[in-house]
Amino acid sequence: MIPGCSSLGFPRSVRMTDAKQFEAVFRRPEFKKHAGALRIRARANRMHGARLGLVIAKRQVAKANDRNRLKRVCRETFRLQHQKLPAVDIVVQVMANQGNRQLAVALSDILEEVSTYFSSKSGQV
Repeated sequence: MIPGCSSLGFPRSVRMTDAKQFEAVFRRPEFKKHAGALRIRARANRMHGARLGLVIAKRQVAKANDRNRLKRVCRETFRLQHQKLPAVDIVVQVMANQGNRQLAVALSDILEEVSTYFSSKSGQV
């Protein structure tokens, strides 16, 4: 469960909501990974935990119900992995429609890589 949240929701504290936050990650990502239809960029933040930003363009996934489903799967996968993640801003860009299980497994694997990357990076100080 996400700290500071009594339900299984997705509070503002773990969402990237401002264009400047997205721009910082897109301009200078410390971690980039492309896996199939997923593009992940991550950058350390000064917050107390990981935050998630989602980019699913109408041009890439035409139907709104498919975009909403993809967002739900991404949020749920992030919520389940949140405790393992360091303080990073993660932007997930979905470039094509995918099945729920395929997306969840791919994103879960990449989030583990993000965690490993930033944990090893903080140990090098």
